[in-house]
Amino acid sequence: MDPKNWRFAFALAEDLFNSNDTSSALSIIRKIYKQNPKNYFAGCSIGAR
Repeated sequence: MDPKNWRFAFALAEDLFNSNDTSSALSIIRKIYKQNPKNYFAGCSIGAR
């Protein structure tokens, strides 16, 4: 995943969460967080789920 496209990845993860595919959504968010641990949205999304 390109770190510049993290918003697209979050939109995809949100769709997966809404489809009850939590494990796939968290997998995407964890990849984003590994690329940029200072990404506030990724950290919050992981913590909230």
